[in-house]
Order: sequence, then C-alpha cells, then structure tokens
Amino acid sequence: MVLELITLMVVASGPVRTGAAEALPVLDSLTEERSRFARLETAARELPSDYARLWEAARAGAALGAALGDTEEARKVLRSAIGLAGAAAALVPDGVEGHYWAAASAGLLADVEGGRTKIRAAERAWQESERVLALDSLHAGAHHIQGRLNAAVMRLSWVKRTLAKHLLGAELLGRASWEEAERHLRLASELAPEEPVHHLELGVAYADLGRMEDARRAFEATLSAPSHRAADEAYKMRALELLAGPM
Repeated sequence: MVLELITLMVVASGPVRTGAAEALPVLDSLTEERSRFARLETAARELPSDYARLWEAARAGAALGAALGDTEEARKVLRSAIGLAGAAAALVPDGVEGHYWAAASAGLLADVEGGRTKIRAAERAWQESERVLALDSLHAGAHHIQGRLNAAVMRLSWVKRTLAKHLLGAELLGRASWEEAERHLRLASELAPEEPVHHLELGVAYADLGRMEDARRAFEATLSAPSHRAADEAYKMRALELLAGPM
C-alpha cells in the first residue's frame, strides 16, 4: 500500500549534549514506567504553565511508549506525550526540550501507526527535529532523528516515494536523500560517540549504500561503546549479527 510507507525506529533515548534534554531514565520495570508516566502526566496537567513538568512528562511518555512496542496502549501514551511536549514548546518556543520530545514521541508513534497517521507523525518528527537543530545545531538526538527519517524514506521504492509525494504532499518525502541520512547519522555518532545506537544506524545506512568497510567500522564502534541501558545490549546484538553476515 502506498500509504503504508515509513518504517522507522526513532530512538527516544537518543542522547543530547549538556544543557539540553536528558536521556530517558533507566527504570526497573514496565510497571514502574507506567507509574512514573501517570504521576508526571497528572502533575503536568494540574500545572500546565510549568514548562519543565510538561517536557519531563513527555519524556516519560516516550520511554513508556518505546517499552510498550506496537500496542494500542503505546499509541495512546505517545499521543499524550506529543501533546505534552507540544504544550511545552508552545510555552517556551526557543526551548530545546519541548521540541525534542515532541520529535522523539512522534517518531515512535510513526513506528507503530499506519496509513496517513504514520505520515503525519513522521512529518511532525521531521519538523520538530529541525526546530531543535535550529536552536542547537549540535544536538545529537535531533541529528539521529533526521538521519533515521532520511534513511527510512530512501529505503522506499522510487514508485512508492513518487506516488506518496503526489498524493500526500509530504515534505520529508520530497526532501530526503542518502547524503542527508549519512550526514546526520555521522554527526550523531561524532557528537555522542558513547551511544551505541548512533554507530549502529550509521552502519546500517553504509550497508544500504554498499560501503561495507565503513559499515564494518561503524558496527565495531557499536560494540566498543558503553552500555547505558538495556536497549544498548540489543543494539550490540544486532551489530554482531550484521558483522557475522556477508560484508
């Protein structure tokens, strides 16, 4: 289907440099993540003029949505997180955190939605991450989102990209390129080399482009990076699988 277009995994725990939004907290269980989000969401809605409460609740929603996977609960949580982050961005338009967590939550929603909703969510992730980079050009998490979106679009067939562009007028479908995918993912890996996911996604992009030696080096960098959270071990397992295949 033309509308079932963009498959991406924008990692909401993508790191950011000092002074911007913090990485997603590492929590002990899904129950704890649900409890944290419920508590922060309630606090944010009780005091909707508190910028920090809004974006912190959105961050917790992104963490929970990522943990829940492709479920209706995840979609509900991520829609709430986008709304909270959007409210934060409206309160403080030049604040990085509101825009970033709107981008991250929208990217995660695009990963589990279909049809026009997927396109709208991906467009939101694109636009919000561009706003972040306009405010902070060295924001590793926003570069990661931009790189993943560019790569996701370029992995579509030319026919699907062309049809979707004409039917939907989607901005990111018309602007995406492999050059931009590589540039953003390389920047993310340089700005936050301690994050395995940046090296992994750069390596996957290199492999798509047939640059196998570059891909190998990126996968090896994935394995050399420290593990901050459980997801990092999954990224390293994926890098091992890719290194074991034909390179």
